[in-house]
Amino acid sequence: MIKRLDIAQINDIINKIIENINLSREQIFDIIDGIRKEEENLMLEIASIKNRILNVIDEVDRLEKLDKKLRIRLAEVSRDFLSILKRI
Repeated sequence: MIKRLDIAQINDIINKIIENINLSREQIFDIIDGIRKEEENLMLEIASIKNRILNVIDEVDRLEKLDKKLRIRLAEVSRDFLSILKRI
């Protein structure tokens, strides 16, 4: 036996489907909004990391120059020290 649906039941079903579609749409918009916020946070974090990397590179360059200068000075002092020891 086939049960026939009346117009009120069909309208009720259609209204429930529309409600579910609207709820799903809102959930999708919430997810999209969350993704956009996360992207923004990640972009800020990436910018911060890039800035820190540039600072580290500058510091390494500065320290390498200082190291080279100090090695030259050490070689000079060692040479002068050996020269003084030879005269003694």
